[in-house]
Amino acid sequence: MVFRNKKSVSRQVQKSKHDTEAKLRFLSLLSQEGLLDHFATGKAGLTSQEAEERLDEYGENTITAGQGNTVMHRLREAVLTPFNMILLVIAVVTYFTDVVASSKPDYATVLIILCLVGLSSLVAFIQSRRSDIAAEELLSMISNQADVWRDGELTEIPFSEVVPGDIIRLSAGNMLPADVRFLTTKDTFVAQASLT
Repeated sequence: MVFRNKKSVSRQVQKSKHDTEAKLRFLSLLSQEGLLDHFATGKAGLTSQEAEERLDEYGENTITAGQGNTVMHRLREAVLTPFNMILLVIAVVTYFTDVVASSKPDYATVLIILCLVGLSSLVAFIQSRRSDIAAEELLSMISNQADVWRDGELTEIPFSEVVPGDIIRLSAGNMLPADVRFLTTKDTFVAQASLT
């Protein structure tokens, strides 16, 4: 039953990706005037009122990370490592040779190997949690801003407040705040390393 749910979610994700690609392809083929009409905007950008309405309608421009890295997920990742799998295979073989097949059972080696698996898992689990905390702290320190035209003036706003129809000005070194279509460009270069 769990597998059916995973397949269903996988199909939904595939359909969503296909729909997004089709929508982006459609928008890329529109003329500049058609694009501005489609988003009900102009070269002077949106008014503050329009931007606020669109923010209410579409929500913030943020990446949803899903459920994140849950404790169970981190624990599973910490235990199911190649090193631990090898140690567990060795523990099983040792159990059969030193306990089951032996006339004088010796549990010491098996217990030592299982302790190593537990210790390795504990260290990996703690390191995973620490790295998650560090990543969350770094993300909270980053406040990306975008230059957009609002009410006919260039205004700096957080990426989260960018809405469909905003006219964005990009300069050298700027990050793209969302999917964009260039209206005018001059000497545009893209660093593709971050795209892969």
